[in-house]
Amino acid sequence: MTRYTASNQDNRDNEQMYGYLEARIEALKKRLSEVEKENIELKNQLQRSPARLTSGPAKQVAAAA
Repeated sequence: MTRYTASNQDNRDNEQMYGYLEARIEALKKRLSEVEKENIELKNQLQRSPARLTSGPAKQVAAAA
């Protein structure tokens, strides 16, 4: 049985590749910023409403056991 390997060649020049990578870095920085903001918002929600988390069905099940 003969096996053939596939090879991918990127025909972009260095300047195009650098521009692409810079754009990816900026997009990832923006997404990281969004996730950090979301994380802060969720932490704030958690601090504002701790009673809601403890009065759920899980606590009732634990109390029944």
